[in-house]
Amino acid sequence: MMHLHAARAVTISLILANAAAPAGERPTASIGGSYRIDLPTVLQLAHARNLDVQIARERLAEAQANQEGAIWQALPWVSPGVNYRNHQGLIQDVAGNMIEAHKQSYALGPTSNLQLDIGDTLYKNLVARQLTKAARHALAAQTQDSVFTAVQDYFDLVRAHELTNIAREAVDISQRYQTETHTAVEAGIAFKGDELRVQVQNERDNLALLQAQQNERTAAVRLADVLYLDPRVNLIATNRDMAPLSVVRESQDLGSLIS
Repeated sequence: MMHLHAARAVTISLILANAAAPAGERPTASIGGSYRIDLPTVLQLAHARNLDVQIARERLAEAQANQEGAIWQALPWVSPGVNYRNHQGLIQDVAGNMIEAHKQSYALGPTSNLQLDIGDTLYKNLVARQLTKAARHALAAQTQDSVFTAVQDYFDLVRAHELTNIAREAVDISQRYQTETHTAVEAGIAFKGDELRVQVQNERDNLALLQAQQNERTAAVRLADVLYLDPRVNLIATNRDMAPLSVVRESQDLGSLIS
């Protein structure tokens, strides 16, 4: 069952990714369970698969249903009704004599009820309307919060990937430097201590690369957890440029942003 849910999660992510990405830039799967994901796909998955957003949406539906119920309570209602009466034994007639009587009657038909409680009805309607308004704002806030968390984790993944590339480049440079130093030591134009210092630096760079790779994998798992995907799938960000995003125009008035 766990493998089935994981397969469904990956399938949904790939479908949404292919629908969101433009032609020629659609996410593709690579060897080793790695999948490329871009920012539009993250935004769609944050809306579609976030449980907190779905819970807030159901709370809004419940508040709307309660508001409709409060309105219907003020209207008359009609329901079917059945009446059945049965009497056996003594009964007193109009003259005061006690007689033996056995009788029964029944009636079947609609029943109309009208109960007017204007104050309570108006109060319940006002409460239900305010709760619906609060639920609608809670849904919008939860959606924005979930999207913000997903986007933040996505850019953390992009940043971790770039740091991994920097660490890998540092390892390449130190390895080339170590090779050159070893050649110079063999030629007698450099000291053995210089080669050992370069070797130590190369080991440090390898450790830094390993740590950067682990941080990148952690960022991928965190993003998969936010999007409710299988954490065993290695997500790879397709947006490799670290250009800053302009969320708010600098010329926009501060009062309009606060409102």
